[in-house]
Amino acid sequence: MRVYNSSLQHAIEQENLVFHDIIEGKFIDSYRNLTLKGVLGFKRISENCRNAEFVAKIDDDVIVNFFKLLRYFSFIKLRRYLMCNKVKSNVFPIQRNASDKWNVFSDEFKRMIRYPYTSCLGPAVFISKDLIPIVYTTASMSQFFWIVDIYLFGILPSKIPGLVYHRINQNVSYTYQYTADCFGKQKKECDLIVEIRET
Repeated sequence: MRVYNSSLQHAIEQENLVFHDIIEGKFIDSYRNLTLKGVLGFKRISENCRNAEFVAKIDDDVIVNFFKLLRYFSFIKLRRYLMCNKVKSNVFPIQRNASDKWNVFSDEFKRMIRYPYTSCLGPAVFISKDLIPIVYTTASMSQFFWIVDIYLFGILPSKIPGLVYHRINQNVSYTYQYTADCFGKQKKECDLIVEIRET
């Protein structure tokens, strides 16, 4: 993902010449291009990470309890799954306010007030390895939509037969105090997998 600042872009390219640790797509790294970044990630994983047990898409304000997560995965024998904080279809509102960060223009999802797709809240999504190449291929044949959670975890999955949403809503905390109380009182028995840090 290229950046607008030419000196920063040059620094990124120089670092990559030394360490070879940067994946860059042919688009500007911006909020409205997060979907492109996600699809690029799926492409890279499809081509280079076939031995992964699962794939985790985690925002930088999220803490994952991988000990609990891996124990949780040991009981799951599903294929083609998304494990996430699931949102049912026709629940997630479509924002139509021009000043809103998630404003959707009137020519998209015409005459709708809610997204007609089951989806995931995107801070932490865990994806079965067999699903990644299927989602990537589906993206290459689907119309682009810029809201990453709706596109990657709603629109594309709706086109994939046999896909299962594995709900972890009860294992997600949005407050530090709830997390502290859970681990303080229940210790190893606390079922939290994901904490989304307060900002």
